[in-house]
Amino acid sequence: MNKAFLSGVAAVAALGISTASAVELDGKKGIGAAAGIGGVQGLAFNYGTGNLAIEGLLGVNALMPKEGDGMNTILFGAGAHFMALRADKAAFSVGGRLNLAMGKAGTEDVTQFGLDIPTRVYWFADEHVSLHWESGVSVKLSTDKGEVLPVGAGPEGKAIGLFNVINQVGATFWW
Repeated sequence: MNKAFLSGVAAVAALGISTASAVELDGKKGIGAAAGIGGVQGLAFNYGTGNLAIEGLLGVNALMPKEGDGMNTILFGAGAHFMALRADKAAFSVGGRLNLAMGKAGTEDVTQFGLDIPTRVYWFADEHVSLHWESGVSVKLSTDKGEVLPVGAGPEGKAIGLFNVINQVGATFWW
């Protein structure tokens, strides 16, 4: 396992795990920015219910070359993060996310799917602001027309990333 991942888990454990004084997300809504390990990044919409944070991601990758037509890729992600460990100012979650990207690969219209199994370490600056770091497993399926999700799948049709070295970060404002 990645040393950074283990360090994050150890940091949460060292804070003294208790749910009595943990930041409560049940019924809270959140908006922010997130980058998933499977390549979907953009605006993040969150809803807390019990120990789950349900998340939707919406993003657009725009390429505007000097000559020729620009290309846009629309990115969607939907998933949930289970708060496995919680402390006063931190939490560790394990979740799942389905990714969808629609755009052009060369001249072809492409729709590409992926699945993430993210682990996250949250840090709550206060009850309304959280920062997170994400790592985990990502599986992306490619098509014979090409790819539109970043960090491509290659000609064999799928790519699997295990606890990626380049981890993703995000922030959420909760109310």
